[in-house]
Amino acid sequence: MNFNKFGVFKLDKEFIFKWLRRLVGAALGVAYLAAVILVVRSNILPMRYLIPVVGITGLLVAVLVFVNFKQKISLKKNIFVTSLSLVMVALSVVILFFSGLTTNFIKKIQSSGSTYIEYCIVAKKDQHIKLASTQKQSIGVIKSDSNLDAITQSVDKLTSVNYINYDNITSQTVALDTNESNMLVLSSSSMDLIKENYSNFYQNIEVLVTFRIKTETLSAAKKTDITKPFIVYISGIDTYGPVTSVSRSDVNILAVVNPQTRKILLVNTPRDYYVQLHGTSGVKDKLTHAGVYGIDMSVNTLEDLYDIQIDYYLRVNFSSLTNIVNELNGITVYSNYTFSTDKYSFTKGYNQLNGEQALAFSRARYSFSAGDRTRGENQQLVIEAIIAKMNNPATLLNYQKILASTEAAVQTNMNYDDMTSLIRNQLTDMTKWTVESTAVDGIDSRNYTYSMGNVKLYVMEPNQISVDTAKIRIQQNR
Repeated sequence: MNFNKFGVFKLDKEFIFKWLRRLVGAALGVAYLAAVILVVRSNILPMRYLIPVVGITGLLVAVLVFVNFKQKISLKKNIFVTSLSLVMVALSVVILFFSGLTTNFIKKIQSSGSTYIEYCIVAKKDQHIKLASTQKQSIGVIKSDSNLDAITQSVDKLTSVNYINYDNITSQTVALDTNESNMLVLSSSSMDLIKENYSNFYQNIEVLVTFRIKTETLSAAKKTDITKPFIVYISGIDTYGPVTSVSRSDVNILAVVNPQTRKILLVNTPRDYYVQLHGTSGVKDKLTHAGVYGIDMSVNTLEDLYDIQIDYYLRVNFSSLTNIVNELNGITVYSNYTFSTDKYSFTKGYNQLNGEQALAFSRARYSFSAGDRTRGENQQLVIEAIIAKMNNPATLLNYQKILASTEAAVQTNMNYDDMTSLIRNQLTDMTKWTVESTAVDGIDSRNYTYSMGNVKLYVMEPNQISVDTAKIRIQQNR
């Protein structure tokens, strides 16, 4: 220890630098070790990169820690070692941050096995119905609703009612219109169907209260070898905000991914395709209505249609698309047509689109004589443009914002190991993916549907030749 002539302890530069080096050395050792453990546990970085990187940086860190704890070094070496150590500490902290961000993102977008269905109690405006009424009232419910027990429990907490069972939405609306029932319980998806198909009735009802019911999904991913071809169902639901809500699936695209050939085949099935919903018999329904009954119904119905096994699903909504495209700093989409929507205009050829424009481009159908067919083509073009942009190494610079902006608006049943393996394989082989698109077709028609009952809606009767052709292309890409 150093003391001055008066016996008072004196701090000199050598003493200060010695303990500063030791503190920095200890911080470096802890930060680096934590970063390595987190990177290894995340299982994302390929071993061909991980081993040499850890070997070289580990040796450098070991030398720096040793020198930092060495008793005496020159002032110049002291400054150099301390500065380099601080740089390595900062680098370790950055690695910790991004590794944690990636791991949390993957875990958050994985389906928890639960979704939420929003229900509401509605009544005719001119009846002035009050939930708090002391007089017992009647309320109509769908008897086949899988959440009927949970619905009645929620309603019983709000009011005292007699329940009347109905077969479908149409019979419910007739009952309310004829005053057979005072109120109805409708899901938010059913309200959308009523708004679309019974506009006059919709304008004459009011929502008295809304409530949400948590439901369990069954779509745990089957064990899949992602080094071999696999199929992902991309479901685009017509909502904003959290993607856990149950809603109609307006985008129904199968991505047949072949990691061996680096090819992706996108197969679009129109939203109004007239199909047999899985587990039902008799009257068919629009494919979009399958989403009302949950992601499992959509997956199983498409598996039935194409005689395939869908390995994973990816649910996105309006918020997902706008956020992803904006964080990619826009995408370049080739349009086959010149057309306009309420807010935007697009020209034939290449168009530079932001998130809101990409959403408008994907949703437009009344601008085209082919309607939903062209909309499906445009949705595939947007997906192709997103994949092309993400193939660009420069996208990695915006990596953090892309993850943060999409974690609440994307949901998948792909498990953590498969997802990290897919990322790891991509980092190992940076070959770009090629994307091809196809779509099934049909005949415009009007017919009864399973969901709406005794009322004819616009549907697209499948062209079996186009379905069989799609089946062949799916098998060829596997």
